Amino acid sequence: SERVVALGGIPAIRQNPIKIPKKLREMIEQNRDDVNRLIKDYRKYIEDVGSDITTRRLFEEILADEEKSLAKLEALLE
Repeated sequence: SERVVALGGIPAIRQNPIKIPKKLREMIEQNRDDVNRLIKDYRKYIEDVGSDITTRRLFEEILADEEKSLAKLEALLE
C-alpha cells in the first residue's frame, strides 16, 4: 500500500467472505483457488503498470512467489 500512496493512489482492499474448510484437502483446494486468483490479478497488474519499472518488478517478484506456491499446492493435491 505504501507504493500505491507514493504513486498518488488510494489503497483499496477487496475483502471476500472467509470460508473455513472442514477437511485438509478442501483447505488446500481453497488455498490453490485463492492463489490462482492472485496470479491472475498480478498478471493483469503487470499489464496495467505502464512504464513504472519499479512497480512492474515488484509485481513480477510477487507473481513468481505465487507461482511457486501454486506448484507446491498442486503437488500436495496429486
